[in-house]
Amino acid sequence: MTDERRCLVLANQTLCGERLLELVAERVATGPHAFHVVVPATPVRDQEGPPGGGDDDVLTAPTRAYALAQQRLDRAVEQIRAAGATASGEVGDPDPLVAAELALKHVRADEVVVVTLPLGLSRWLRGGLPARVGRASGLPVQHVVEEAVPG
Repeated sequence: MTDERRCLVLANQTLCGERLLELVAERVATGPHAFHVVVPATPVRDQEGPPGGGDDDVLTAPTRAYALAQQRLDRAVEQIRAAGATASGEVGDPDPLVAAELALKHVRADEVVVVTLPLGLSRWLRGGLPARVGRASGLPVQHVVEEAVPG
């Protein structure tokens, strides 16, 4: 499949939201697509949610962050495949830019889709992540705003 387009998706709390799944369906409708999903292992205390929902235990926090990211990744890969695309993925570095850079060292991509929470809630947007990913990768970046998806 030489005409297969390859897309790296960078998301965490917003994985499997309506807008991302619509984007996947749109891409698949244009021809064969492969998606590689990167889910940064964002510390639970840094994720959007009710106050006190974080985990400050230095020993268990990284394990919980990884497990939650893996759970989201598994669900996303399953849903992308159900939409008719090839899908793979990985849990990445807690820093989303580093996670994307590391993934792009071993995954070929034609574009990057960065899925964030809305502006008032998104740490990624406050840090200018979509533009930073574009500069670091040299690839076109599409930014998708999505509400947090439970789980």
